[in-house]
Amino acid sequence: MNNLNGLVLVGGRSLRMGIDKAHINYHGKTQQEYLLELLRKHCKDAFVSCRNVAPNPTINHAYIVDLYPSAGPMGALLSAFAHANEPWLVVACDMPFVNDDAVGFLLQNRRPDKIATAFKNAATNNPEPLLAIWEPKALPMLQLAFENQQRSLLKVLQTADIQQIEALDPKWLVNVNTPEEQKKAGFNL
Repeated sequence: MNNLNGLVLVGGRSLRMGIDKAHINYHGKTQQEYLLELLRKHCKDAFVSCRNVAPNPTINHAYIVDLYPSAGPMGALLSAFAHANEPWLVVACDMPFVNDDAVGFLLQNRRPDKIATAFKNAATNNPEPLLAIWEPKALPMLQLAFENQQRSLLKVLQTADIQQIEALDPKWLVNVNTPEEQKKAGFNL
């Protein structure tokens, strides 16, 4: 077990997808439940980021309520660090190919002395902020970016001292945000 927390980033109802991407069933269960189970195998605790809506008490998930609901993933990560100033393994719910191998490889290549450990997305030649380990030393940079009205986690990674690794399987980094992308990825749900 690794001494870090896991955070599933859920975006709510997607206008492009027409439904909440966290509730899509790619693996015999909702994507949110799949990712929570995956992170629980590798992290000491796993949480779901939720916006300014109180979590449903009938659901047995640990939640972190977003303190900055209009700031997207940046707000979710800042909220996670407010919950615990510890390392966070972050994964977005719209990445259906994330699996044990992806998380294990990320953890195996983690560099706690860096701001973050992130995969290099070959399609964009940029680090992938939504499948990454964010170290506590990233917090001042995130806070400064937020104070300066900059909400892009990618831009933080592009200007930081990070560990960037090549994904063994490029599918790990595929985002599915539309029904067309879902079909292209091989999911006919």
